[in-house]
Parts: sequence; C-alpha cells; structure tokens
Amino acid sequence: MATTYANNYMKNAFKSFGSNLGVLDVTHEITTAELGTADKIVFGRVPSGSSITGGYIACDDLDAVTSITIAVGIFGGDADALLTANTIARTGGIATFDGALILNKTTTSSEVEVALTIGVGSGTPQAGTVRIVTFYSTL
Repeated sequence: MATTYANNYMKNAFKSFGSNLGVLDVTHEITTAELGTADKIVFGRVPSGSSITGGYIACDDLDAVTSITIAVGIFGGDADALLTANTIARTGGIATFDGALILNKTTTSSEVEVALTIGVGSGTPQAGTVRIVTFYSTL
C-alpha cells in the first residue's frame, strides 16, 4: 500500500466561487506503479465546514484484464465516502459520486483531503489519466 500525491498537489487547494460554492478539479497522470491493491492517490483539499454536494471521476482504461476496482473518499478517513467500489477504471469513462458523504449531506468538521483508493489492484495495469471533480458548499 503506497500513497501518492497528485500532480502539483500543493496547488490543488480548494477554489471558491463567491462566498459559498467551490470546486476541487484535479487531473493526475497515473503510472502503473500506482495501481496496486490499497494504493492511494491524494487529489486535493476541501475546506472545513463544507458539504460536498456532488462530483465525478473521469478516467482512462487502467486495466487490460478488467479486474480493478476503485473508491473515492477521504484520505485518512472513509475511503469510499464519495464513490464506493466502482469498476469505471476497467474500461474508462465517467462515474458520478454516490457515496454516503453526499447522500447524508455531511458537513466536514475539518479540512479533508479527497483521495482515490485502489480496491482490487489492476491485473494488467495501464498508465492513464484520472480527473476528479468535487463540488462543495460552505453554507
């Protein structure tokens, strides 16, 4: 299990639009070495007091054999709080967040880091591009 920070992680802080809407929009070029079981890639931060209202992951086909599963959640917390055991990385495409953090409209009590976790590692890993977009409100 290894942890990687997305390309230019320090620049991937939250971006606010006006006083209460924000988006975390990060693209990362994943290497084959980052596709092992339980590996994590941290994409960026969402501020304290935020309610994550939605988001999605868009990715290339990261597994030539189609065994990989991924989750998106909170680094150091609930690994699948935003997206649970999804197979989108088997073929590539887009998956909308459907996790408990969104469904329960949970407000963060501190700044959190959004991370991708590899559930089942890639049988035949392929490097590719992954983009995670997270929408949040600080109302």
